[in-house]
Amino acid sequence: MGEDYLLENSGGHSIDPDITGDKNQINQIKDILENQSPEKMTGLEKKNYETLKKLQGVKNRLLKQLSTQFLSDGSISSHEMFFLDSVQATAVATAMTESVSNGHSEIEAVAKKAVADAETLYDKSKEVPWFVTELTYDEIEDVYAEAGVTYDSIVGETQRHFDKKVSKSAEIVKAFTDLETNIQKGVEQAVEGDESLARDINQWTN
Repeated sequence: MGEDYLLENSGGHSIDPDITGDKNQINQIKDILENQSPEKMTGLEKKNYETLKKLQGVKNRLLKQLSTQFLSDGSISSHEMFFLDSVQATAVATAMTESVSNGHSEIEAVAKKAVADAETLYDKSKEVPWFVTELTYDEIEDVYAEAGVTYDSIVGETQRHFDKKVSKSAEIVKAFTDLETNIQKGVEQAVEGDESLARDINQWTN
């Protein structure tokens, strides 16, 4: 994935996407990208692929800026370290938010389909079999109910099960969104409080 730079006095941050924390997950995504052709990827895999490409692009730009600009005099200033850390942290937070949002959308789609399938299954249970001639529809419905086959047991249970999954997923999305917002606010506050830093960052980003 390229050379790994460790910045002294920068909290141990390295210009590498592995700082997202879970290297197993990173390796799984890499494996998908290396061993699966795009046309065989699922929709979620394709979205994560695009997210990973954007994160890799940020890393490459930072590495280039680090080697050709910041290290040209053999040292790195505190402003340069702040810039590298802030861009990296913002990029990773944005990528993580995007990934969990993609996952949340996938869970919502699965939940919607599951409930629709449960509705279809319940509707079939209301059909009177052609070979049943001695029981009325109400009597058949009573038999199903006695066996535990009801709208609530089929559709209701499915709805409640997936509502919990969707709700939990939404909480995760909110947590990452809040993290991304807090990082951005922290960077903005630091820049607003230091005119010299603001001038340097403006120069490096324009």
